[in-house]
Amino acid sequence: MTFPEIILSLVLAAHSNQPDAGNPAQLARLRGVVDDMVAVGKSNPIFSGDAGSEATTVALYAVARHESGFWGKVQDCSICFPGSAWCDHGRSVTLYQIMRGSGWGTYTRQELCSDNRKASERAAIVLGRSAGRSSTLAMFNAYAGCQPWRACRAARELESGFRATLAKVGVSVVWKGMQNEAGWVSK
Repeated sequence: MTFPEIILSLVLAAHSNQPDAGNPAQLARLRGVVDDMVAVGKSNPIFSGDAGSEATTVALYAVARHESGFWGKVQDCSICFPGSAWCDHGRSVTLYQIMRGSGWGTYTRQELCSDNRKASERAAIVLGRSAGRSSTLAMFNAYAGCQPWRACRAARELESGFRATLAKVGVSVVWKGMQNEAGWVSK
């Protein structure tokens, strides 16, 4: 199984509890999501080392799994509006629940909600802002908007999902110097 095939199988498993999980259109959408994550991992790696792009893809997977379960209505933001019970009451958008403000960069809500590649790029940028922190837990803590001196539940859940997925794909991430470095456990 190739790396993208492993990620796709994990995405399908995470999405399996959604009511439209067996729909062929959903399979095509989710393949596109994986393609976007893998492409962004290659073009914008946030980890150094020979498996930096794969670790970046796994970080994007972990965030999207935790934040949205890959649900299409979150991806297209159709349930993410002010006053809704979803998406931080409309403050966050896309599979990655990117918080309004600097997280969106120069993109509009419509641009991010209609283009998962752009959303994946923005999520990688937001993660990358804190990827050089002393640990990946600190990186996820910053992504989740938690207090810098104490990891919150969301950050611990993101870190746990990230580490579990890294183990499944055979990648290890360790802090080296001023950077989190990713390498293959066995290749």
